[in-house]
Amino acid sequence: SGGEISTLAEIEASHDGTSDDQKGDLIFRTNDGSDGTSPTEAMRIDSEQNLGLGTNAPAHRLDIVESADAFGARITNNSDGSQGLQVRTSDNDTGQYILDLQSSSSATGTDYASKLVVEKGGNVGIGITTPSSMLHLFDGGTDTGITIQSAASANATSSITLMSRLADNSNKTATISNTLQNISIAGDGYKTKVGIKTNAPAEELVVQGTINQQC
Repeated sequence: SGGEISTLAEIEASHDGTSDDQKGDLIFRTNDGSDGTSPTEAMRIDSEQNLGLGTNAPAHRLDIVESADAFGARITNNSDGSQGLQVRTSDNDTGQYILDLQSSSSATGTDYASKLVVEKGGNVGIGITTPSSMLHLFDGGTDTGITIQSAASANATSSITLMSRLADNSNKTATISNTLQNISIAGDGYKTKVGIKTNAPAEELVVQGTINQQC
């Protein structure tokens, strides 16, 4: 508008590397309004068909790098029957991941470590990369454990429900709940046995140790 010369956007086919071959990259550049005649690279498809957003050296089929204090990507589905993200793999080899969420304590991102993984066999690990069960949590020695918190309202209850499948295909449940700092364990139709310091209680309540009764 002021008569200046600028380049709004450009697409370049560039030779990939220094070898005498025919490898090529496709580079997309855009101008944020301050680039003049030299737009900034926004996206690149390299000779290995890797797509990079925010990086000129994509290492995977899709490699997104965000250098600002913001999310690297967002997926939004506004349909009434909306769904989120689907990730597929071809088999269920254990030790291989469907999902691997990593973070780095370094400002330069040089020491990434897995925080949550989903194995191809279906096991989920939080704080551990080799989950041995459907859900395996490891606090790394921080003694933080697991916290289950109810809604922030008066007389709210937190609970855990355990469900077992019986031979007749019916389900039986046991619920551990915490109401007003009172812990209770309740069964679903079957005799529920509670053991303290024992994993094989023979009666409804078995305590291995000293009981201090106070009124």
